Amino acid sequence: MLFDVPTVIAIIMLLASVMSTRMGQRRSRSLWRSSYAVIALSLLHLAFLYQFFGPTLGRFGSESWAGITAAAIAGIAADDDADAVGLLLVVLGVVQLLLLAGVLNLRAL
Repeated sequence: MLFDVPTVIAIIMLLASVMSTRMGQRRSRSLWRSSYAVIALSLLHLAFLYQFFGPTLGRFGSESWAGITAAAIAGIAADDDADAVGLLLVVLGVVQLLLLAGVLNLRAL
């Protein structure tokens, strides 16, 4: 099975969000909840990339919803995480958004 670049980035974002929950001892309750929100958004992001809900949902296409979830992941990570995992999620979310918007063109062969 051949993966494209947005799928690889989405899988890394999911794994990074799961790793952010392992630091629960030093996190406050709101940060703990936001890490679970990022996991849920990462799963939704993968579902939209694979068009699990169909090619369109409402007025937007599946790729537009994937861009919205990538922006939400980057926003939550920038707001709540100050560690390296949060910075990784912000960078990956922005790169993913640029890829889905067509501004950044990377191809994996």
